[in-house]
Amino acid sequence: MFEVLCARKAMNQRLQEEQRNLASWAQKCIDRGTISQIIDPYLSNKIVPECLKVYVELAESCIRDQGIHRPTMNDVMEKLEFALVLQENADKAKDTDSEEVSLIHLACYQYSSLV
Repeated sequence: MFEVLCARKAMNQRLQEEQRNLASWAQKCIDRGTISQIIDPYLSNKIVPECLKVYVELAESCIRDQGIHRPTMNDVMEKLEFALVLQENADKAKDTDSEEVSLIHLACYQYSSLV
């Protein structure tokens, strides 16, 4: 999920050591309160804060060390659908162009193709 949010691969050996593993780097940024710095600039201005909060919390829960503490695919789908509703409601309120592809649309598509 962080790959979608940050528009980069999970592993990139060309980056500084701290940033090579995207999941670890994202967790550090969340802990520091700097997650906004690693979000794909294309997406950062399109995602409403409420939606982003739900998405980041979900992505963070998916990278927990122990699988038993990670959400099920059903839980992931429910949270993504909730985040999508938040985004769509905000988009309607802003009267934005319906052809723009949001982060949540991309994520829902990716996960629905897995199920």
